[in-house]
Amino acid sequence: MTSVRQEASSTWLPGSAKEAIKNPLDLNTYLIPHPSTTFLVKVKWESMIWACIADGDIVMVDKSIKHKSWDIVIAHIDQQSALRYYMIDENHTPFLQAANSDYKNMYAENELTIFWVVSAVIRKM
Repeated sequence: MTSVRQEASSTWLPGSAKEAIKNPLDLNTYLIPHPSTTFLVKVKWESMIWACIADGDIVMVDKSIKHKSWDIVIAHIDQQSALRYYMIDENHTPFLQAANSDYKNMYAENELTIFWVVSAVIRKM
C-alpha cells in the first residue's frame, strides 16, 4: 500500500516542487555570503513602502558591500538615521531618496555616513 505522503507528493506537486523537497535551499548559503558582516535590522520607518519594505519588516544588511547609486541603505545623516535609496544628483552630490512621496529627499548639511547596504527583506505572512 502506498503511503498518503508518497501519493500526495507524486500526485499533487509539480516537478520543481518535488525537486525542492529532494534538494532543499539553504537560506544561509543563499542569503548570507558574508556571515561575519551580515545581520538583521527591524524596520521602523514607512519611507521605503513603494520598494516593498514596510514598518515591522526585517532587512538583512551587509557591512562589507560598498554602496553605489540606487542601493537601499541604512545611513546616518545630520544626527538622524534613515532607510533610503543612496543617490547622486547631477551635481555629483550624494543624497538619500525615499520610496514614499510623504518623505523628502535628504541632503546632508554636515555629515552623511552610510552604515549598511540592504541585501534582503524578510516579512512574516
